[in-house]
Amino acid sequence: MFKESELATLAGLKSAQLAEWRNEKLALAATIAENSVNVDKTKRLIENPDSESVRASFLEGLDAIQRNFLYVRAAMVLRAAGPS
Repeated sequence: MFKESELATLAGLKSAQLAEWRNEKLALAATIAENSVNVDKTKRLIENPDSESVRASFLEGLDAIQRNFLYVRAAMVLRAAGPS
């Protein structure tokens, strides 16, 4: 019975750790998404997808996120446009 109780306690702790980690990542994503510089760079890229200077500026921002948060990759994901 002791082992079962110990396993249940460990499972509960791990579950809480995962929930906290997920919440931290969601908060970080919201912060990045709501940053006015990121928003402006993203809008410019969407409006001018063939502009090398706009693309380079946008990628600099992704590179900074990747470096500062030690991510292996950083990417932009856009929501699908709704009906017009």
